[in-house]
Amino acid sequence: MDQKRGRVPVKYKFQFRLIRRAMFPLLGLAGVSLAVIWYATEGSHEYSMTQLRWMGWCGVIAFCLTSLLGVGWSLILYSRRLAGPLMHLEKVLAQIAKGDLSVRIQLRKDDELQEHAAHLNLTFLSLQDRVKRIHQYCRYTQETLEKLAGQDSLSPHEKSQLERIRELIRLIEEAVEDFRV
Repeated sequence: MDQKRGRVPVKYKFQFRLIRRAMFPLLGLAGVSLAVIWYATEGSHEYSMTQLRWMGWCGVIAFCLTSLLGVGWSLILYSRRLAGPLMHLEKVLAQIAKGDLSVRIQLRKDDELQEHAAHLNLTFLSLQDRVKRIHQYCRYTQETLEKLAGQDSLSPHEKSQLERIRELIRLIEEAVEDFRV
């Protein structure tokens, strides 16, 4: 479900996955850090106040370091889920810009941009169908013009108009042939 938070639209499903993927390694490493601290302080040892403070500071530092490691690890893992599909999307859009409407975006099923890729593929398919129809209409119009041009009862003005239409059809066909469908 998409919502607006302030003036910024938010896709909650995406936001939840991002938070979950970022927090899972962070919480795992924080748990490991706490387990190490608990193991180090376990036992029937009597510690002085200075030793307890020192262990507390070491625990805080260990927790912070593992938290930073967890955040870094999460960012690396998650950025790969976004960077790869974005690079692939960029390549496909460059091919589309060159006129190749036959290409499609194929992403892994768990990539974040899967939904967007599906919408873009539908758009490319729609454009491809429209270009094919334009090409068919040009051929049909060309055939109709040939039939009209074969008539003997045309005035010189009508013949010049038919030539103009032929030229326009030729230009439209050239533009359509720039696309590979």
